[in-house]
Amino acid sequence: MLALFIMLESRLRLLAALTTPLIISAVITVAGILILPSDTLDIKNKKLHQSAANQIARVAADYLAKRDLLSLNVMVDDLSHEPHISLAAIYDPQNRLLAQSGLAQSSSTRLTAEISSQTESLGRLVVEFEDTPNSGFLALILWSSVFVYSLLITLVCTLAYFFGDFLMLWVTGQSRPKPAANETNKTIHASMQASLSCSLLAMKLTPQRLIPDQEIVKQCQALQGNLFELTSGEYEVHFRSDQHLPNCLEFTRFIEQLVSTSEGRLQAKMALSQGLFEDHEDIKKRVRYLASLSPGKPLISKSVYDELTQKTSETTEAAMASIFSHYDIKPFHSPMASDIELFTLQARSDQESEHNIS
Repeated sequence: MLALFIMLESRLRLLAALTTPLIISAVITVAGILILPSDTLDIKNKKLHQSAANQIARVAADYLAKRDLLSLNVMVDDLSHEPHISLAAIYDPQNRLLAQSGLAQSSSTRLTAEISSQTESLGRLVVEFEDTPNSGFLALILWSSVFVYSLLITLVCTLAYFFGDFLMLWVTGQSRPKPAANETNKTIHASMQASLSCSLLAMKLTPQRLIPDQEIVKQCQALQGNLFELTSGEYEVHFRSDQHLPNCLEFTRFIEQLVSTSEGRLQAKMALSQGLFEDHEDIKKRVRYLASLSPGKPLISKSVYDELTQKTSETTEAAMASIFSHYDIKPFHSPMASDIELFTLQARSDQESEHNIS
C-alpha cells in the first residue's frame, strides 16, 4: 500500500482520537446541564421563597399583635394575587385559621414561617408558591453548549484533517524521512551494464509534508535509477540502464499515480530528457528548466518525442509497448520557451491502455 494511503488512514485515526474525547465531554456536559442545574435552581428557588415568607411574617407580626384581622385579610388577599403565589394563610398559636386567600394547588410548594414578637409566638404564616418550570432557561444553556461544542469539533476536525501530519510528527518527535544521497547513488546494480545514453527526470513535489520519500526511493531502486534531492521537494533522477527511457517513463507514471491517489493535495511538476551520458550536465540544466514550465503533466522536448514515437513504432516487446501505451503525446506551447518545441505526456485511462496494447 502506498504511503499516501497510509497517511490518509493515520489522519483519520488522528481525527477520531481528537474528536472522541470532545464528543464524550459534550455528552457529559449536556447530561450535567439536564441534571445538576435543575436541582441547583430548585434549591435556590426554595431558599428565595423561604426568605420571602420570613419577610412577610415579620410584617404580619405587627397586625397580629394588634389583633387587626382586617389588615391581615387584606395582606393575605394581596399576597394571593402576586405572581407565583397560589395561597396565603395565617394561623394563631392554637392552629386556628385567622385569614386565608387563594386555593391550594398540587403543583405548589408549601412553606411555613413563624410569626413572633420578641420571644412570644403569635402564630404562623403558610404560603404556597407555584413551581416555576426551568425548561426555558435550561434549553437556552443546552443549545448554547451544543452550538459551542459543534463549532469546536468542526474546527478540530478541519485542522486535524488538513494539518494532522504536523501533529503526528510533533507527537512522535520524528522528522520527515529524507532519502540519503549516499544510498540512492548506489541503486544501479553492478550486474547491469550501464548504457552510453541516459535519461534524466526533474521533478518538484509540493507540499513537502505529503511526499512519501521512502516509497519514491524504493521505486527508484527497483527501476535502476539514481535519486538526488536537490532542495526540499525538488528531485533529480538519473537512469543509465539499457532500458533507461522505459524505466524513466515507468517512474514518471509512478509519480503521477501518487498525485492521483492524493486527491489533489500533492502536486507535481516534471520534465524528462535523454541523451549521451557525457552530456548529462547540459541535460540536467535543460530538464530543470523544462520542469519549471510544466503545466502539471510530464514535459518532454522534441528529441524525446522523436525517440518515443520511433520506439512506439519499432518495439516488439510487450513490456515496452505497455509502458508507451500509457501516454498520449500532446503539443505544448509556453511564452517562456517560444523557440523550443515541447510536448506533454497525457496519461491514458487503464481501459484505453489495454485497448492500445491489444
